[in-house]
Amino acid sequence: VSNNPIVDSNPLFRWLFRRKNGVVIRNAVAVPAGIVRTGPFPLDGRLWRVACVGRLTTQKNLHTVIEAMNHLRTDVAWHLDIYGEGELRQDIAAAISACRLGEHVTATVRLALP
Repeated sequence: VSNNPIVDSNPLFRWLFRRKNGVVIRNAVAVPAGIVRTGPFPLDGRLWRVACVGRLTTQKNLHTVIEAMNHLRTDVAWHLDIYGEGELRQDIAAAISACRLGEHVTATVRLALP
């Protein structure tokens, strides 16, 4: 399942998507292809920033995101920003703490919109 058209995805992902009869579930946020970065992490010291915006619920599977970030290389500058509110707010904070990712992950609740 993908939440964006796979036309600009990695060729291996496109192959797997077709082989597994993948389905696109439209995202409420359109992500222009020009800003999606494909390829390896920048090794020149630039910060690799990842953001998750949405309800903090089981369906969003943020525990898996946090666990995946826990396996990233330590010699690469990265940061995960989580914006949202929901019943798993305290569980998400506990997962961040358990993985000792406090310096790499910021969880902001009750995102204020103008």
